[in-house]
Amino acid sequence: TWLGDNDLLGMLLPFSLVSLSVGGLLALWDRQPGRALAWLPVAGPVAALVWLAIYLWEGGNTGTALLFEAITWMALVHGAARGFSGAGRTVFEWSPLRYIGRISYGIYLYHNFVLYALGSGRLFGLHMQQGLPALLLGTAITIAVAALSWHLIELPINRLKRYFPFAAPVAPREGRRASEPSPAKAADLP
Repeated sequence: TWLGDNDLLGMLLPFSLVSLSVGGLLALWDRQPGRALAWLPVAGPVAALVWLAIYLWEGGNTGTALLFEAITWMALVHGAARGFSGAGRTVFEWSPLRYIGRISYGIYLYHNFVLYALGSGRLFGLHMQQGLPALLLGTAITIAVAALSWHLIELPINRLKRYFPFAAPVAPREGRRASEPSPAKAADLP
């Protein structure tokens, strides 16, 4: 490819527009009255199977696989936002998955660094760029790093919130825009 061997470059936004575009489509479709997304519960699992097949067949995420990956995540995000029922609800209420949800920001934050370190040989001297072993080891290490981050950094910072009271904004009175100060407050302005 014209990017050469720099896989890190492929993680930047211009090269990840498939996911951004699919997320934008989901937001648009979700806000259109009368627009049915009934096909997502079927398309999501089908896309996941196709994504997994391409991943295993081609030894990693390729351009073709990225579209099916994005559709898979789109279906999961939509289902989570709407609430799952039946077997989906049982699966997503499973304690280990709920814990993954709790540390998900750390997973998001660290996964590219872990995968890059695995692929470049900077982690345990391993040179694992693609394939199922790299995926499994990278996932396990990323979850471990995210769990450490949650317990050592994020949770202590979250506990500081009690020292910073949060007051909900007061709704504007009828006939006045939210950006306009109230008459009583206008006199207090410098």
